[in-house]
Amino acid sequence: MDPDALRQTHGAMREFLGGLLTPESAEKWLRFEVIKSGKLVAHFRSRVQAEEKAAELGATARVEDKSMRVPDRVLVELLEWTTELDGGGNDRPTTPSNGLRTAVRDARRASGCPHRRRLPWRI
Repeated sequence: MDPDALRQTHGAMREFLGGLLTPESAEKWLRFEVIKSGKLVAHFRSRVQAEEKAAELGATARVEDKSMRVPDRVLVELLEWTTELDGGGNDRPTTPSNGLRTAVRDARRASGCPHRRRLPWRI
């Protein structure tokens, strides 16, 4: 695979996850600092914005990636987890079916134990 394409894919995954974070966490997750003459001029959550700012400041300005580093396997696990949260990997229904409710009710009646019929919670 082309190294530039791999870097773009990796950056796109990090940007996607950064968009799901709270602003405080996103600041640590994605942080691109614009440095000129050894001093921090500005910081951005997007490399494109940081590079635009560096171009405005002249040839001596540079962009440093100060984003949180995580292993690639962790990045992939986070992407899979967000997919499952969105419903992509979940095969079960989000609410109990009527069949389950009926089966639990019948099981309580069949037990013959009165305290089992009066549970403080309902299904």
